[in-house]
Amino acid sequence: MKKKLLILLLILLPIPFVASAMYPACQTFYSGTTVGFGNTSSSLMFINLISNFGAGTKASVGKGVSTVTGGTFKNLRLYDQGDPPGGTASWNAMLIVGQNASTSLNCTITGSTNSCTDTTDTVATSSPGSEVAFLITPSGSPGGAANYFFASVDFCPNTYDLFSLPYGGSYSAITFSYGALMAKGNPAATLNVADQSVVPETGKISQLWGALVTEGSGTNSIVFSIMDNGATTTLATTSASTLPNPIADATTTINVNSGDLLNMTIWNPSASGGQAGTQYAVGWIPSIPGDFFESAGGVSPTVLRETYQTPMGSGGNTIVEASTSVPTTNMLIRTTTVTLSGAPGTGHSWTYGWRDNGATTTSSCTIANTATSCTMPSVTISDNGPIDIFVLPSTSAPSGGDPSIGWIGNQLSYPAATQSKYNVWQGFVRIMGGFLRLK
Repeated sequence: MKKKLLILLLILLPIPFVASAMYPACQTFYSGTTVGFGNTSSSLMFINLISNFGAGTKASVGKGVSTVTGGTFKNLRLYDQGDPPGGTASWNAMLIVGQNASTSLNCTITGSTNSCTDTTDTVATSSPGSEVAFLITPSGSPGGAANYFFASVDFCPNTYDLFSLPYGGSYSAITFSYGALMAKGNPAATLNVADQSVVPETGKISQLWGALVTEGSGTNSIVFSIMDNGATTTLATTSASTLPNPIADATTTINVNSGDLLNMTIWNPSASGGQAGTQYAVGWIPSIPGDFFESAGGVSPTVLRETYQTPMGSGGNTIVEASTSVPTTNMLIRTTTVTLSGAPGTGHSWTYGWRDNGATTTSSCTIANTATSCTMPSVTISDNGPIDIFVLPSTSAPSGGDPSIGWIGNQLSYPAATQSKYNVWQGFVRIMGGFLRLK
């Protein structure tokens, strides 16, 4: 009897590891630019592979942290929100990994089309702290004097269920400043909800990487630390004083709960050196396998009509949906939480909801009266999307502050990908192990 149970245990033991290999847990990185691209050969631009919009030159972008673990990039997607290239002209998007090195993962928009994908090529990186960007290159003077691009790429980490929350392009002053976990822009001098990332489900934060992108004058060793609900945690690291050399706290892990508000503190303890450009990334360990975490922040609309907001990074909203939509993969958006810095007021409300390929989905929620947050139900997103979030005020002007939006995506397609089923399996193994010891 004991021998049979031992054989059964040995058969069941590798099941989760086999499932992980057959169905790798991947996440999607989103990026884009609100900077119009020119259409000459000298107009090539680099876009940070971060959860926000931003463009720059080869010298200033693609040097910093985007991932907290090695892994494989795949499924690059590019949308041109301007005029199609026309004729034989084109736009090409290429993934740049590690000190601006070219890769085979790229696609080209040509003629009358406005999008492209590369679902064939893959790019592997073995090291954490990978420096990643998109390179956009025109050919043959494509149409549109100022085109705007949105791109996404999937990343499958080597460490199962250790996802990356990337940030980039900020400038840290000598004094204490606050930055969102997933955004781009200068950190704020005061802490506010729009610069925090609301946690949509219980999980863990780990693997904080910090790096300099540009040096100020004098000494620059920037201290990065995570705050949870306004309190400083033990997860912190100090960057090297030279470029880019990302430095990590790879051992500390903190537990976070649904509804928590997370942010980064950034400061230069040497009291010299002026401003320095920084990038950082944080690891996310979900409570449900395959659940990756994305975050968006913004400002309340100033018009009494439906407006649209990007689903990642920081920025405002607009009545032009095409300027906020990003391409994506087929996935489940498990849950979405919206938190405002202030309530709409009695008789007033804000409604937030997902849109997929220009159509409103069944996933939305309303913050009304004295409430300051709401949670959307799950929704399945079609392949390529594009996706964005609509914002609809009540007929009378609501109050309320700027939003923080946190959401959970999951690309896993096999039914066993739930923590509860893993817990059942683990419990069975423990029982069998105890029984064998008793025998």
